[in-house]
Amino acid sequence: VKNCRLRELSLQNNSGITPKGWEAFSTVLRNPNSALEKLDIRNNSINNYAMISLANSLTENDKLRVLLMGTCGDFSVNAIGWATFSRVLCDLSSVSATYSSNHILEQLCADRFSVMLPEDISFALSANRECSKHQSARQKIIKAHFSGTDVNILPFVEMGLKVMPFVLSWMANDCAIDGINSDELALLFQFVQSVVPCFLPGGQAKTFFRSKAKRRRCK
Repeated sequence: VKNCRLRELSLQNNSGITPKGWEAFSTVLRNPNSALEKLDIRNNSINNYAMISLANSLTENDKLRVLLMGTCGDFSVNAIGWATFSRVLCDLSSVSATYSSNHILEQLCADRFSVMLPEDISFALSANRECSKHQSARQKIIKAHFSGTDVNILPFVEMGLKVMPFVLSWMANDCAIDGINSDELALLFQFVQSVVPCFLPGGQAKTFFRSKAKRRRCK
């Protein structure tokens, strides 16, 4: 923990490390002095308990980019363990939570054959790897909150109409940087359509979007 210069660490083939041991080790990753950028824990006994400890430690880590795991050894992780990593990489509970997710971790396995990653985790890791931290957050927010057939703009409605020009500029950012992209334009058009009820008088806009969100949760 005191070594703030160590950037790479291999703990391969240490099957004697128990889940409690991984929980104790996760405190190293939580430490703000940690400089670790690559951690190799292949061929170890990793279960859901260990995965949850490691994943939660990355909510406070802005250094670790590579965490190598593999199916060799006792790698018994199911949807419960992966769900924690998914939440850490892209918290869907709110726009703010998604923005505050981990946008640093880029790799979770040595290759695509060693661990079959869930699709949402693969997307989040790809965004972290290919984009800046700001752009990664932006991609995750758009995919999590403003894609699909039912766009939820209630978070922005509650901020007030003055924020809308900034939101539209932010949504169209890729078009300005990377050229016209049909998917981005379609998403922007969908968003603009959803904005129209914002201009209802009085508090009708918030009532409209809250009732819409309630119907969405009931489906």
